[in-house]
Amino acid sequence: MVLGGGLLDGINPCAFAVIIFFISFLSVYNYTRRQMVVIGISYIFAVFLAYLLIGMGLFNVIYSLRYFYFLNRLFYGALALLCLALGVVAFIDFLSYIKGGDSKSQILQLSSGIKKRINKVFGFLRKKEKEGMLRLSIIAFIVGMLVSVLESACTGQIYLPTITIIMKDPSARLKAMLYLLLYNVMFILPLIGVFVLGLMGVSSQRMSDFLKRHLGLIKLLMALMFFGFAVFIWSM
Repeated sequence: MVLGGGLLDGINPCAFAVIIFFISFLSVYNYTRRQMVVIGISYIFAVFLAYLLIGMGLFNVIYSLRYFYFLNRLFYGALALLCLALGVVAFIDFLSYIKGGDSKSQILQLSSGIKKRINKVFGFLRKKEKEGMLRLSIIAFIVGMLVSVLESACTGQIYLPTITIIMKDPSARLKAMLYLLLYNVMFILPLIGVFVLGLMGVSSQRMSDFLKRHLGLIKLLMALMFFGFAVFIWSM
């Protein structure tokens, strides 16, 4: 479940669309291959670190709830219902895509406001003359952290239930932390893959077309995972 959740979250249209835009942005400003490698490594590390820190924060909040039985049960019940609702919405997105093939009418996606903010954040990576490698890596790291926080409103829909499940046994904190690390490694694998493809010359348009062709399958898998989360968390 941790492996599948992390990988599915990584190809979640919310996150995957941002990855494609990132590659497209770098191509537009004609960064050299060396500069792209530096930017990519810094950005990917920032995404990994940001999500790990977010996960650790959620981890500690959920862990502290074990002392309050009523709040603990209320949290699990509310989260199970939320997962059920997200599963229904994801399935509606799946049916909508199957019927019309339109990716723009999807319900579960980043809001236009968040998309605009992400675009503004990427603006910090606009190429300037005589940009040093150290400065580029720092800027890319900051951009990666900010983008991760912004898109977590969407990617957190899978992240939070997964964290809740891996904490089923509160006494096994070390094991839960290892699962958290594993989840985030799986989450950045699609980002690494898309970045490598971009370095190899694969256009962002081809990647975007790939996402659109498989959007229905991704939405169906998300719906099934949300339903699975709902059942599992309700029984905890």
